[in-house]
Amino acid sequence: MQKYPNLKMGDKSEKVSELQRLLNRSGQAGPLISEDGQFGTATNNALKQYQMAKKLPITGVCGTYDWLALLGKTIGTPSAAHRDNAALCVLEGVFLGDGKGNFFWQEGLTREEYASTLVNAGIVGGE
Repeated sequence: MQKYPNLKMGDKSEKVSELQRLLNRSGQAGPLISEDGQFGTATNNALKQYQMAKKLPITGVCGTYDWLALLGKTIGTPSAAHRDNAALCVLEGVFLGDGKGNFFWQEGLTREEYASTLVNAGIVGGE
């Protein structure tokens, strides 16, 4: 089972309840919403408001990057020297930035794919 399922309007599950709890706790999703496990209009509006606040794509679908942001799974704030490299990695699909200098690891990327991306982007030298 996928760890971070895509959730959208009409879905009903415990994962929707978890999403609703996280949106309520974020303080960036507008008015509190019911944590009833039903992805309806209120949840959709809250998610879109959260996505806008976090500078994520405003889709109304809760995907991997939304989960990562809601769960606070960052790799931290890079130093100024590393920020440009991390930003380049965002362009290469390794990280997703939140617009505040924090970067999220892209789920499912292997170490080999990560290393290859760094080499291809010119961030580190190849062998």
